[in-house]
Amino acid sequence: MLGAMSRGLVRAAETKLDRTPEVGTALSAAARATAAHAGTTFLVSGFGGSVRGLGPMLRSLERDRIAARGVQIPDGGLASIHAGVAELDRAIAAVPEGPIHLAGHSKGGLVIQLWLAEATAAQRARVESVTLLSSSPTGQKLSPLMRLQGQVMSPFTGPFSRSVAEAQYENPVMARIREADLAASVRGLSVVSEQDKLIKLREAHWDGAANLVLRGDDAPDHLGTLVSSEAYDAMVGNILGS
Repeated sequence: MLGAMSRGLVRAAETKLDRTPEVGTALSAAARATAAHAGTTFLVSGFGGSVRGLGPMLRSLERDRIAARGVQIPDGGLASIHAGVAELDRAIAAVPEGPIHLAGHSKGGLVIQLWLAEATAAQRARVESVTLLSSSPTGQKLSPLMRLQGQVMSPFTGPFSRSVAEAQYENPVMARIREADLAASVRGLSVVSEQDKLIKLREAHWDGAANLVLRGDDAPDHLGTLVSSEAYDAMVGNILGS
């Protein structure tokens, strides 16, 4: 019940976000010509989210001639991170050649990190950049009252509670991501807003990667990062290595 309610709230917010036609600064003609050879960007939506919420960024990537595909975590964004990894793997398999760029919002950021941590050497060699949007490379540290041997103590069960548990610092999913030391092998970027009520700044900090904090009273909230021009421009810069 709680998971369905959360998904409904996210989808309603996504409908509003999708009204934004495009975001960011359009690339020059010369930059678009370069971008056309950058490879394929896979953009993964977050918990309760859908590809519709990625609409403004996907349309902007198309405008800038950056090949991109939206990927949605199964079960309306409520399935496990491992299920999201399998979905991303299928999407990448459909593009068997060329450089890969991974970008993920919130839970989608965990999906792309776990995919890369578990990728084969050949798959990993194709990945040139990873961008985390309102996500975490370490996991969230909840109150001790909410933890018991890495599990969330919650009156709720089902996908909602499992998703919260997967994002914990102590969870094996996050431990696997940290152990992989992904920033050492890819061009990494983490973008977070100081107005984000779900991801704390210290949880979004990625050692060894570039870190951007969106600041100010008008900085976006958690979902608003998906229509932030500053976040988009930073992601494109990471994709193009500029």
